[in-house]
Amino acid sequence: MEKHRLISIPPIESQVPKEVYNQLEDIIWDEINKTDNPERTMDPYVFPFENIQKIADSDKVEYKENVRNMADDIWNKEAWLDAVIVYYILMHIITFLPTDFYKMGYALSKLKYYKLGEPLIEVYKNLAPNKKVMYHAIANYYYCATDTQYKAIEYFEKYIEIDNTKANVFVSLGHLYGQIDDIVSKEKQLEAYKKAYSLKPDDGTVIKSLLTAYEKAHDTEKVKEFYPKLIEVMPSPRHSLNYGLYLMSWGRLQEGYKYFIQRFDLNEYPIGYPKGILNGVNKWNYTDDISNKTLIVHYEEGFGDSIMYGRFLPLIKQYAKKTVLIVQPQLENLFRQSKTISDGIEIYTDIKEYVQAHKEEKFVHIPLMDTPYPLGTDTHFIPFTEAYLKAINPVEFDKSKLNIGIAYSGDVSANYNGRDINLKEFLKISELSNNIRLYSLQVGESTEQLKTVPDGNIIDLGKDFSDFTDTANAIAGLDLIISSDNVILNLAGALGKRTYGIFNKYPNYRWFDLSGDDVKWYSSVKPFQCDSENNWESAFNKVVEELKQEFLKGE
Repeated sequence: MEKHRLISIPPIESQVPKEVYNQLEDIIWDEINKTDNPERTMDPYVFPFENIQKIADSDKVEYKENVRNMADDIWNKEAWLDAVIVYYILMHIITFLPTDFYKMGYALSKLKYYKLGEPLIEVYKNLAPNKKVMYHAIANYYYCATDTQYKAIEYFEKYIEIDNTKANVFVSLGHLYGQIDDIVSKEKQLEAYKKAYSLKPDDGTVIKSLLTAYEKAHDTEKVKEFYPKLIEVMPSPRHSLNYGLYLMSWGRLQEGYKYFIQRFDLNEYPIGYPKGILNGVNKWNYTDDISNKTLIVHYEEGFGDSIMYGRFLPLIKQYAKKTVLIVQPQLENLFRQSKTISDGIEIYTDIKEYVQAHKEEKFVHIPLMDTPYPLGTDTHFIPFTEAYLKAINPVEFDKSKLNIGIAYSGDVSANYNGRDINLKEFLKISELSNNIRLYSLQVGESTEQLKTVPDGNIIDLGKDFSDFTDTANAIAGLDLIISSDNVILNLAGALGKRTYGIFNKYPNYRWFDLSGDDVKWYSSVKPFQCDSENNWESAFNKVVEELKQEFLKGE
């Protein structure tokens, strides 16, 4: 849309800084022409622009106040360009209130014209009749419109000097401190949330904020204290799921599963589970008698989850007339050949295909990761901690060497990155002895790291894998597996292969006890944990010492 002069008369409001006023029309035009339909954007304002002189000269104060009310309404709807336009009109027909300067400055800053917004905020600051209200408004300006943490903190603290009784102010202050990455700020964040909680102990937002700070501080006892409070005052499937994961991470598995099953009330959960086909009507409630029905057990998340929870299939099948497993295609052959878990179970990879072929069948379904719940699984009863998967054709390696398989990364698409290790950490192992051979078991994007190490130091086996049957055959022929928390660790454990598991300081919820000589889920997997978050060097130092003791005593 072609630019033209919008208003040719001088503004009635004289306190708008000239350096701001002189740029307003250009900004308005620039922003209008960025919209999908500039003519439609401009259309509501054609009349006031064309008749601005008549409106300004009119003695109808009520009409002018209606323009101000319209500006305020548009501002409250966060329509920032429209707000700037209407306040621009307003300044030509009536003098501004202090809040008009504030709102126009705020709107300009939301459009990223900070150098024009801040002078208007300064005018508001000088005119505002109430200091307390002014401090709060300016704090919110820096907090929400400019994302300037330190300035927002400054004004929130000035507000608190006058009034320290508003929980929402302390919550905002705590959030701002949380954005600053230093120890002192984290402490101040926690103190702000504690103060908010003392003012409003039954407020869900306050409890959630305080709980989040305790989570970041890894204060387990406080997390245990405040999660039930959060669920009581602000119940939601997300909170229940998170609490369930915590309970499981503390070894309270049955309690955790009661909350964990509520993940089905979340739109984005469970990942990979075909809600549209396996609707809620047919979901087993874990108490009904299903001895005359088919039980469909369907995978839901990653390969490692399917392997870990596959151990429950021999036990869960006792409840139903027939049990059907729907598993990822990459695991199908491995599960079929592992009779410990597949005997008496039909295995498929396409739920839609199965349901269409068995329309007359009475069935109920259960997510694979729910199977421990009806079985009463707890830390004292985890079945098949020995080998339950089987490799049919183990690969033969040079028996004169110590052949070690390694895996250093999880699925790059998973929402969990606290398990990915720089491949160079593993080179410390190859340097221990000329008799050590390292073999990478990774596939996919993570194999890019292999290009960063000298040729020959790590042999890429994963490039030849077509499915997990190939991976299992390779693992079965190796002497040792060293892996981060990923599918390879689970597969090696399920095969009963001696494995060193490398875990972060704060591991995934499944690993409820890493203090002993095994990980409880797999008796062949020995845990080595970081001393601090992402301090992989500390874990590998322990691995090196263990290797020397277990495999390299004669060297």
